[in-house]
Amino acid sequence: MAKEAKRQSGKVSGKGLAKEPFEAMQRYIDRHERSAPVVFVGRDGILSDLMSAVKATAMDDAKGMTRVVQGVPGAGKTAICEEFTRKHQSECLVWKDEDGKEEKAILFCVQLDPSALDAPPLSFVQGIHEKWRRHCLDLKAGKGRAALGHLDRGSDILRLWLNRSTEHESAKRIGALTEHSSLDVCLSTYARDYWGDDMAIALCIDEVQNCPATRQSRGILGSLHNRTHPARIVPLLFGLPNALDYVSDRENGLGLSRLNARACHEICLLEPGQAREIATGTFDKLGLEWNNPNWGGCLAKRGFSPRQWHDWRDRITDAVADGSSNFPQHVTLGLSIACEVLIDRRKTLAPNNLAEVLQDIQAKHHQIKITYYEQRMNAIIQHGAAFGSICRAASRSANGGITRAEAKRAIAVGSDEDDKDLTSEQAGEILEKAMEKGVLRRLKNGRIAPPDIPSMATYLDGLLQDALDAEEAPAVHALRALGLTASATDTPAEQPKASASRTLLAAQKAYRSRPYSSRPL
Repeated sequence: MAKEAKRQSGKVSGKGLAKEPFEAMQRYIDRHERSAPVVFVGRDGILSDLMSAVKATAMDDAKGMTRVVQGVPGAGKTAICEEFTRKHQSECLVWKDEDGKEEKAILFCVQLDPSALDAPPLSFVQGIHEKWRRHCLDLKAGKGRAALGHLDRGSDILRLWLNRSTEHESAKRIGALTEHSSLDVCLSTYARDYWGDDMAIALCIDEVQNCPATRQSRGILGSLHNRTHPARIVPLLFGLPNALDYVSDRENGLGLSRLNARACHEICLLEPGQAREIATGTFDKLGLEWNNPNWGGCLAKRGFSPRQWHDWRDRITDAVADGSSNFPQHVTLGLSIACEVLIDRRKTLAPNNLAEVLQDIQAKHHQIKITYYEQRMNAIIQHGAAFGSICRAASRSANGGITRAEAKRAIAVGSDEDDKDLTSEQAGEILEKAMEKGVLRRLKNGRIAPPDIPSMATYLDGLLQDALDAEEAPAVHALRALGLTASATDTPAEQPKASASRTLLAAQKAYRSRPYSSRPL
């Protein structure tokens, strides 16, 4: 009886199926879409600039060090935020003052939700202080080993802070603060009585475009940016492609002054080869290497040799990297698909079925990218043909992209809703939503264009072609009537020579010149 139970237990646990790596793959699949990658690669210039801003603030010789990292959804903003925190948390910053004397400070990286800015100053400062207090207590208890690794030269600072007792006068000053106290007063009091000159704070705020443009939010960010207080704290803001516009907009945004393009990093694609580095590193982290006894033993029982598995892994890695178009989110999706296929086929893995596995990964990766873009389009999917028209018009524009007015006009005449063209206001709302979803982007010159993601361009072109095949969308029919439906694979020389403005105006005129009864539904 005991032997039978043991035998059944062995079947359930999958002892011969490399339980640990398969469980690791399943955990990877279950991770939330917005989670940072297991392996972080690249973005060195951005991380370096963020650190330079933090150090300049810690040295207390600069203001206006606010930084913005913006990009389309899935470009890796959250990953950069988390990597910066992981890499520099509790790092000891060292510099020399004007007299050549060495000074240093402990860096605390705190990640806040945008809603935290829309709070009374005292609550905002208390929230930061509570996170710092918990962090220090965790370090004292031996937690946060990665952060402890930075404390070699700064351990005396941390020890001093942990043993710091609040004196009577300090307690009185802290206790006198109320919800009506200004941010400068709150920060000055906490910096003097709790944090001291030996602590710097990197305030990381993700999805900054969701921060409400209220008086409190503007006041908090404005004070942090302008350094009207002695606290050594610098805001690092992460958001969508229009984040810098929102942060700088005095009327409808947060209205930070002296914040220009040099303080902003625009991100999208990875550098060539980096997608493969991420895939390779992730498979190593998941234990999918022959030297891992659990995984190597599993494969050996299925007839694999080390050389065969290395070839398999290289081919799978190439499939994930090639299918990602160097777009970070698609690397993550591709790795999830690869893990899913390996889990589904774990009982039938054999050296001779590599082609089937690769085909399965490629097909599912392609489909999940389509699903990803459909989710981005969501409420604006019915205007996909109009966005296809924008892509075509933008590709023919000598200036790169088209103006906001031209984009709105394309959306208005491309709508098939209720047999009516949209108003300028309605088209403008759809355009803003499209940019929020990352379907369209605003260039530095203010013009509108699709994201610089190859698979996204292919998807939008497919929408346009589907509309043509199904004889839908009046704007697309007008473009076809004008002979402006060149394939995305056509060379620029083969495409019709027409400016974006003329193309869209002609399309609108051609559509409206048709009898109402003959307009396609």
